Order: sequence, then structure tokens, then C-alpha cells
Amino acid sequence: MITEMLDRIIETDIFTSAKRTVDTQRYAIMRCREKYDASIDENEIHLFLIGATAQTLTKEQQDFIRECKSEMHSAYREILFRLLEYGEFMRLGLVSDYDKFRRLLTSNLPFWTTFERTKEKAG
Repeated sequence: MITEMLDRIIETDIFTSAKRTVDTQRYAIMRCREKYDASIDENEIHLFLIGATAQTLTKEQQDFIRECKSEMHSAYREILFRLLEYGEFMRLGLVSDYDKFRRLLTSNLPFWTTFERTKEKAG
């Protein structure tokens, strides 16, 4: 459910949706060059990503590009979720800046332990 909501938010914002499309294309081209060779047609990748028929891409290449697209869409969902989460943490006063937010969520300690230490330092 949250995945669909995040996708809907991204898709309804024209700038973010366009940026994700461009980033997906760049990422797929980069990964295809690494995996296959530099001779892969960038226009074919672009056409395939926007739903057109790719005439020179093999089935394996198409599957690989789908995987790249899925990875990029997942990354954008994660970024949006983290931005929303950061905003809520700031609103509630749980963190005072992005660095503290990042440290809080990347700590090896359980969340509640880190949260209690953050509250103690603030108080």
C-alpha cells in the first residue's frame, strides 16, 4: 500500500516523474554498457523504457533493462519515504538536523535506544 502511495506521489509530480525517467534511462544505459558492450543502442533503451517496441534488444537485454528500471523506481520510493520521514521527525522534534536524522537511522543500536539517547541529550 505504501509503495503504491509513494509511486502515485512521484507520478503526479511532473518534475519528479520526468527526473526519474531520465535517471532510469541513464542508469540502464550505464549498466548495459558494463554488462554487454558500448555498442548497445541508447535510443533502443529509451524506446523500450517508454513502452515502445525495441527492435534490436534481445530478450535478455530487455529483462536486464526491466530490472534496472525496477531498481531505479525502488530507489526513488526509498528517497521519497526518507524525505517524508525526515520531515515528520523534524516536525515532532525527534531530531534537530539531517545529520542527526541520518545517524539515528544508520546506527547499529535499536531505534528506541538511539531515540532515548537523543532525547536525553536534548533534555
